[in-house]
Amino acid sequence: MCLPLRYGLITWGYFRLILAGIILLGASLSVHRRLRTTVDRREEYNVFNSFNIIILSIVILMVVADIILGVIFIVSCHKKNVKLISKYYHYTIVLLAIFIPLSLYCGCAALYHMYTTKPPLSFILAFVLLDLFSLFVYIVIQIYAVLLIRSEIIKLKNNGQFRFENKAAEAECYLRIDNSIGQNKREDETEKKRHWRHNSRSLK
Repeated sequence: MCLPLRYGLITWGYFRLILAGIILLGASLSVHRRLRTTVDRREEYNVFNSFNIIILSIVILMVVADIILGVIFIVSCHKKNVKLISKYYHYTIVLLAIFIPLSLYCGCAALYHMYTTKPPLSFILAFVLLDLFSLFVYIVIQIYAVLLIRSEIIKLKNNGQFRFENKAAEAECYLRIDNSIGQNKREDETEKKRHWRHNSRSLK
C-alpha cells in the first residue's frame, strides 16, 4: 500500500533526522580523532589533517542546520504550512549545491590517501561499496525528495485556490437563490393586486 505524498514526506523527514544524527556523531568522532593525531606528526601531515578538520567542521555545521530545519519541515508538513515547506525546499537545493562538491572532495581525498598508503584490497572494496555507493544513493534520494517536496507545494497551493473558488461559487449560488425568492414574492404580490382589481370591477 502506498502512502499519500504528505505522509511519505513526513516519514522521510523523520528518516532524515535519524540519518543526520548518525552523520553528526560520525563527523564529531572523526574531528576528535584527527585533533588527537595532529600532535607529534610531521608538518606536511598536519597541514593536510588541519584542512580536513576544517571541512569536517563545515559538514558538522551543515548537519546541525539540517536537523533544525528538518524539525521545522516535519511541523510544517503536519500543519500544511506552504511557506515553511517552500523555505525548506529552497534550503534543500542550497544544501545539495554545497554537499555535492564537498562529497567529491572527500571521496577524492580518501582515494588519494589509499593510493599513498596502499591499504588492503578488502578495505578498498569496503570503502567503494559502502561509503561511495551509500553517498551516491543518498544524493539520488535527496534529489528525488526535492522533486516530491515541489509536488507537495504545488498540491497545497492548488487545494487552497480550489477552496477559495468554491466558497465564491457557494456565495454566488446563495445570492441567486435569494434573488429568485424575492422575485417570486414580487410576482405573487402583483398577481394578488391584479386579482383584487378584477374583483372590484366585477362588483361594480
